[in-house]
Amino acid sequence: MDPMSAKPSANRTACKLRLQVPSALRAPGAGYFKRLGDNRREFEMDTPRQFNTFQEMVDVLAPNTPHALVLDWWRRLERAVDYYFVAYFGRIRPKPREYRAVFSADSRIGSVAASQIDKLRRRRNEIAHGSSQSLSSVEAAAFAESAWRLAWMIGSAVPNDRALESGAALVV
Repeated sequence: MDPMSAKPSANRTACKLRLQVPSALRAPGAGYFKRLGDNRREFEMDTPRQFNTFQEMVDVLAPNTPHALVLDWWRRLERAVDYYFVAYFGRIRPKPREYRAVFSADSRIGSVAASQIDKLRRRRNEIAHGSSQSLSSVEAAAFAESAWRLAWMIGSAVPNDRALESGAALVV
């Protein structure tokens, strides 16, 4: 009797369970076992990637982890908003309607930037809370670049002496 025909369902299952992931499909940074000979193996970990520029970071993260890129840059923008509010009002975590009004009134930031921040906030909420089905790497890169530019604009609206006097430089 042929062993493959004895229990066809069990054999198919066994074959399915013997899948091996090709090295090209492994997650970066996951590492791999390197054969040393004499049936010995050594685990080698890939070196973590260090980014030197914003563009390098976006080029790597956008195609691999677009959701993480969006959430990361939203948090950075949120910290810039906190920095501004600590410097001028002595507190953090303004409500969206509040920072829209304040930023619209500030000539260094303006209403266009305030509406862009609100647009990014809504998109981030869709992504973070699952109401968005997909996110392309191009969209994630555009989100990160917008958040980066807005964070610099908001941070630049706080003079250094004001940041030091208010404690914003230490708090945020």
